[in-house]
Amino acid sequence: MKRIVTSLTICFATAVAFAQTAPVVHGVNPANMDSSVKAGNNWYEYANGGYIARTEIPPDRVGMNGFSTLADTVNKRVAGIIGDVAKSNPAQGTEKRKIADLYASYMDTATIESRRLAPIKPHAASPFSTAGFKCIVFDVL
Repeated sequence: MKRIVTSLTICFATAVAFAQTAPVVHGVNPANMDSSVKAGNNWYEYANGGYIARTEIPPDRVGMNGFSTLADTVNKRVAGIIGDVAKSNPAQGTEKRKIADLYASYMDTATIESRRLAPIKPHAASPFSTAGFKCIVFDVL
């Protein structure tokens, strides 16, 4: 019984600590608003002007949101992990070595350019090629 009370006390204290340190903004975030614009004149600028002013959209994107920011972060971390594994020269036969070899083959653009389409030619005659795909579609229809 004493353990249960202690556990509940710890859980409650942790919840209270998190509730006090992490303010939550519900609905429209005032920091994203532009109060210099009248809401009746341009609601979009009024509601989003602050966000638009401080957010830079990269030239290779059409927009930014939480998911694209998360994807960028994850991609950078994964690239860092793979780069570190590739530089570490892992032992033959290990999973890390497979990753390092795949990364090295991906980065070897000279070999890729010299081989051109040769690696995929055997697959071009598969049922999933253009001609095979048309046959499959017409057989199904």
